[in-house]
Amino acid sequence: MADAEFIILHDRITKSQLLEALSQMKPIELAELSDAFERALPVVLKLARDSH
Repeated sequence: MADAEFIILHDRITKSQLLEALSQMKPIELAELSDAFERALPVVLKLARDSH
């Protein structure tokens, strides 16, 4: 999560930019990765929202 936070803050990525990128993602096929992604997503979106 530290890497995601660094990138979001350093590159000034907004929540709307993240949501746009996420809307273009292909589904994650591996269940373990998909579950981890779904758990991390709210945290990542909050980082973007709180940084702008």
